[in-house]
Amino acid sequence: MRSRSLHAAACLALLLATPVHAHEPLWGEAASTVGTGIFHPDVKFEVRRNFRLLHGRDPANNPTDLHLSRSTQRIALDYGMGPKMNLRLDVPIERLRMSETVAGVLVSSRYTEVGDVEMSVKRRIALRVGAGTKSQQAMSFGLRLPTGSTSKRNSHGDLIPPDMQPGTGTFGVRLGYMTTRETRKNTVWFSAFWEEPLRRRRFTPSREVEFDASYGHWLKFPESLPDLGTMLSLGVRGHWFSKHRLPTGLDPNSGGAMLASHITFVAQKDQYQLRLGLLVPLRQRVNGTQPAERMELRVGLEGFF
Repeated sequence: MRSRSLHAAACLALLLATPVHAHEPLWGEAASTVGTGIFHPDVKFEVRRNFRLLHGRDPANNPTDLHLSRSTQRIALDYGMGPKMNLRLDVPIERLRMSETVAGVLVSSRYTEVGDVEMSVKRRIALRVGAGTKSQQAMSFGLRLPTGSTSKRNSHGDLIPPDMQPGTGTFGVRLGYMTTRETRKNTVWFSAFWEEPLRRRRFTPSREVEFDASYGHWLKFPESLPDLGTMLSLGVRGHWFSKHRLPTGLDPNSGGAMLASHITFVAQKDQYQLRLGLLVPLRQRVNGTQPAERMELRVGLEGFF
């Protein structure tokens, strides 16, 4: 009986050790908070290269030989205001490489620019600890600031399309809900977000809804903070975005939906963590004709101080 009690106490202590268990996939967000007075820097690299043109759900011709590559580097910092609340600053650096041939002339667009900065707060609303389990729920509110440029031009001096600009030119709000259940063997995550832009005269970006559900299994469980821990997670992602608005009305070649699967490998040791992930769309549907990604690669580096 005494050995069982000691084992249960050890499980509880490990589950409550936030830095050891502050793991999550590269898509979606966990409900955990970082802890009072803890700084949590997080750097992510998102690469989307292999685009194709779709018309509705079907592949479309590419008469202008459009080539498109987009990537984002996110530099974020969380700070624990208390055991239940985080403040977060997220600074994206957007990179675009696009070229197409128009009337026999090559037109290219290139930039590396800071995008729209987001400030958010996350609050844990429920915590339940059982025998070897820990369940949490949290909600978040974010404010997107119009810090990114909306006036980038191509090699001919023309404005590139609004949805290809590094910024949106308008404020936006983002609401989120997260729930997480973790044990010594596995973790289950679910998160959902709704993003609403504020209307602007020249361009109003899409309203967006996204959700992620993931299951992670410990390949090697870290018994203490200095130990190496490795995890593999599999998940699904849903993303819906409305048509954006131009001065002339709704853009018929905007908006759509995607259902995708993703895999993330997590390795952590001491207060540091490395994450590698791949997302592959399963089903895609766009309004009109639009470029759609074939896959997305992500790398994440983070620490707790």
